[in-house]
Formats: sequence, structure tokens, C-alpha cells
Amino acid sequence: METFIHSGRLGSVLRIQGEDAPDYLQSQLTINVADLARGSVRYGLRLNAKGRVLAGAYVLRTGEEEFLLVSRKTKAEDWLALLEENVVADEVEFGNETMDWRIHTLWGEDASVESSGPQLETPESGKFLERDDGLIFPDPRLPPGSVALLTPGDSLPKVGGIADDARPVDPDVLELRRIGSCMVSVPDEIGPGELPQEGGLEKHAVDFDKGCYLGQEMMARMHAIGKARRQAVTVRKPGEGNVEVPADLYAGKRRIGTLKSLVMGEEGGLGIAIINESGISFLEKDGVALGGPEGEKITLP
Repeated sequence: METFIHSGRLGSVLRIQGEDAPDYLQSQLTINVADLARGSVRYGLRLNAKGRVLAGAYVLRTGEEEFLLVSRKTKAEDWLALLEENVVADEVEFGNETMDWRIHTLWGEDASVESSGPQLETPESGKFLERDDGLIFPDPRLPPGSVALLTPGDSLPKVGGIADDARPVDPDVLELRRIGSCMVSVPDEIGPGELPQEGGLEKHAVDFDKGCYLGQEMMARMHAIGKARRQAVTVRKPGEGNVEVPADLYAGKRRIGTLKSLVMGEEGGLGIAIINESGISFLEKDGVALGGPEGEKITLP
């Protein structure tokens, strides 16, 4: 069975430690940090007061008073600015280790972690393993079967030689796999203009039974309503020409959404669009126009 690997830099890796680190993160993030045992990993968000998504990260609890915040896309300077703006007398320190780590994403052709080979020892969902060559965990923000490995410096993971056997792929291959499963990326697809519910992030990245945190009031309101007025969908663009995103989407002369990302492949492109409720029916029936009423049609895959 063939295994694929993509290696790259991260947007941010922050080490957060100190006596008040658990309580401080509890007040800043959408997940219940207090429930994270050492060796646990969750994906959490930082919202603004209106519930819009400002940043997202994997939260790894590496000690009683120590955490790693790891983000593929949110920049370290953005995370640091958000975390530091509410510190008053808290005993908490933020260390920027972004340049000290690389991330490697592995998956098998049948998308099964277990079938990637006995040499690829992976923990259960929600856990990470500390290894001689770094940290490994099932990636909750990619399709099932995706494994993330964090290694120090530029070293490759030493998981029983699997890095030598895996086929390296470029970023677009990984992105097409993610987009095909409609697993949104923060902050380029779900960001400061969107609510977590518009990208389905509330299912795994928002805890509704925890104490106060930024954006909690809006999250409680949305939880009571039960459904966002807009939603993220995977869309297909035919042909070969790429387009600049974000781009408006139209049903007739009415703007009904925004194309947030687009990755071109061998058979056209796949992207993530944020579409309002009324626009979904147009998309399902005839497709919607890109850039204006007479633009190229975007359809469901």
C-alpha cells in the first residue's frame, strides 16, 4: 500500500507555560482546556466578542502547566498579539518556537491510519505520543487516516523508515484532499468574517458547557438557534484557469456567497465557498456564477 507524505513549515508553534497557563487558556479558547490531560490534543479557536474566528490551533498539553499551540496557517505574531492582549497579572509565558519545528502529514492511499503499516504507531484520537523524533497524533482537521508528525528542525520523522518509503507530494495534493472533505482551514476560509458554525467547527472545536471565554455569548445564542444562515461547501470549477480569491458568487444578479479558496488539479479545481441558505438550492440545481452574473459557473463536485 502506498503512503504519501507532505512536509512543510508551520504558521506558528507557541509554548505556553506558567502557573496560570491552564486557567488563562481556558478563558481565551473555545475548548475546555481544564479537561485536557497530559498527552491530549484538541483543536481550539480564539474568537472575538462577536463570535467571529480570529485564530485556530492544535492545543497539545505537554505538562501540568505547559502547552504547545500549533497552527498550520495562523501566524505566530497574530497568535501572540491575541494571547498577550488580555494578560494582566497572570503568571504565564509565551515562547515562539515556530522556526524550530516542521510538520509532516502522512496518509495511505485507502485513508486508513491502521493500514499505513505496523511501523507507524499512532495514538488514539485526541492523544499524541512523544517520540525520540518528535510528536505524533491523528490530525483532527484533515480527513480520517491523516497523521501529523512534528519534528524539531529540518529532520524527517523516523517512524520505522516510513519517511523513506512514502511518496513526497506538493501542497496542492494535501489541499485537494482536505477541500474534497470540506474540512475548512482557519483563517483563510473561516476567519474574522465568519462564525465557527459556518464551517462546521462547532462540532469539534467549541465546547458549550465550559466557563466564560471570548465569544461565549454568541456561541450560546447560535447553539440555541441550531443553524447558521451560511455554510461552507466544497465546489468545483471546470477548466484550467485559476482565479483570485476571495471572489463573489452570484445567482442571477444576486450575490449569494464567496469563493474563499481554490486549488487547481488535473480535472479542474476544487474550492471552499461560503454560501447563504437561499444560494444552496441554486448551487445544487444549476451552479452559481463566479465574479458576476455572467461569470463562469461553479458547481458541486
